[in-house]
Amino acid sequence: MSLSEHILWKMWGVTSRGPQHEEKHIPNQDSFTYRYYSWGEVAVVSDGVGSCSLSHFGSRALCLSVIEEIENWADKENIDSNKFISKAHQTWLNKVKKHGASNCSATCLFVIRTGNMLTIGHLGDGVILVFKDELLQDFLCFEEEKEESFSNITDTITEKLNIDKWRIHRISIEECHAIFLCTDGISESTNDLVELLREIFKECSSMHSLDREHILATSIKKYFDPINGDDKTIVCMHQKRYS
Repeated sequence: MSLSEHILWKMWGVTSRGPQHEEKHIPNQDSFTYRYYSWGEVAVVSDGVGSCSLSHFGSRALCLSVIEEIENWADKENIDSNKFISKAHQTWLNKVKKHGASNCSATCLFVIRTGNMLTIGHLGDGVILVFKDELLQDFLCFEEEKEESFSNITDTITEKLNIDKWRIHRISIEECHAIFLCTDGISESTNDLVELLREIFKECSSMHSLDREHILATSIKKYFDPINGDDKTIVCMHQKRYS
């Protein structure tokens, strides 16, 4: 029996409209989704660009585009990164066509578990944090590399595909106990992100879904909203081992 057959993967998350958007009656521009399959799991997070009038639609379309493309991918354990991104980009263009791609730009974070491997992808800001062990001590951090002078500029999906802006990583599930996908409303709201995510995981990972959603929403308002008025999204994928 393979290692993956001894592991149950759980996923959960929450998105919260930021105080600035609440005051201005602007919709939450973040989106997320996750899906369970017989062959694995997928989690996707997207943050719509604030200056784009329909970025809330674009972020939702991007989440669904990643989901649709992995569902249609024939060989799930051999994902050609460039082809996969190209197909997801075309699917997104089809979804936003009537609204105009320039009005729907968004960032993207995703994790795909197939067999014993994780494919991690990101475009633009936000953070994917991988805790490597059950004690949540060692971790990997995947995020956009920004030049200091352009720290407020991020890469996003647009009408023209720029494959070089996407970053794809592959790691074994043996190197991962829990993964957090966070939009920049979370990642740029604290200098102690790793410790806060540890505390959230310890408190929420064993809860029932309704209790967990309440705790997550409360944590966002307590720790992140006072510092950053942007929308905020946290999604977690983690192992639960059994024998």
